[in-house]
Amino acid sequence: MREIHRNIVVALIFSKDGKLLMGRKDPSKGGVYPDCWHLPGGGVDEGESLGQAVSREIQEEVGMDAAAHKIIPLSFKNNGTSEKTLPSGEKVLCHMDFNYFEVHIDKPADEIDTRLNDDLVEVRWYSREELPFVKYIPGGKKFMQNMGYISEDVVPLDSRYTPLTQQKYCCVPTCIQMIMLRRGIPLVPAELIGSELGLVVPEDARGYFWNARTDPRPSAGYGTQIGEPEYSPNAAFGRLNIPLEMSLALISKFRAIDDFREHLSRVEADDGDFLVCFDWPTLFDSINKEHWGHVCVLDRVFVQKDEVRIIDPDINAPKWRVINVEELYRAMLAHGEKNMGGFWEIRAL
Repeated sequence: MREIHRNIVVALIFSKDGKLLMGRKDPSKGGVYPDCWHLPGGGVDEGESLGQAVSREIQEEVGMDAAAHKIIPLSFKNNGTSEKTLPSGEKVLCHMDFNYFEVHIDKPADEIDTRLNDDLVEVRWYSREELPFVKYIPGGKKFMQNMGYISEDVVPLDSRYTPLTQQKYCCVPTCIQMIMLRRGIPLVPAELIGSELGLVVPEDARGYFWNARTDPRPSAGYGTQIGEPEYSPNAAFGRLNIPLEMSLALISKFRAIDDFREHLSRVEADDGDFLVCFDWPTLFDSINKEHWGHVCVLDRVFVQKDEVRIIDPDINAPKWRVINVEELYRAMLAHGEKNMGGFWEIRAL
């Protein structure tokens, strides 16, 4: 059997909300593993560069103009050998070198138009939470694990915190407790920390607490009120003998998204402790017309991917959530300086 060599390009197409595009092949057009999900891609034609080939394959398979978006060549390489049938009918042994690219589309998945123009019969956007359960072609899941897109680990091995789950309206004190754990500081009940930070809850939530304020709803929503002078975090830490201090980098400090990204890069390099305060519906539920603030621990910053990973104390949320940097920026802007939207740095004394 004659042997040939081909360069193959593979596209990992991500939407602005962090979803990955995959498709199923048409068996009538020579598609293999038709019950599995594939990444768009194909062979490099004679005279093409790798970049030209990946743009063409994306246009052919899903009808998108990839050249109009951010394309990042990945350093990861792979190879394989498979028997192929050429259009002439000749069977050959094909040695393939795989070249991978990330393509970032500046729109949420549900706003991106796709067209099936080649050998795909169906496409679908998968969230990161869904990726471990996708039916991949042989070797596909291992590739996704090697690339860090999915993991079989029970928890992220590079996480810096032990996650905790909050009592209602206690996201801020629970996040502070996670930092205390990391820094070896004895824990204080979240409800006590919350009380010192001006915790306010609705009347129908009073029963969840030993004793709690039930004042009218603050503009930022129920929860702590660290923006009020009498509930200053540093004064509260002093009253509770917690050896921490907090400083704020509110969203108004950042004149543009590039300033925001630069700040995040420094945060990752410094290995400090930061909370992020943002408008929850803007980030996670844009249909909801009501707005309120939420606070999470900033776990890691993935500069090259333009993503951050947060730890969410909410009982109804995944503990670790990977989100797009620009989406976080917009959610902080929506919450605003008045409501303390931005970064809260906490340092051990």
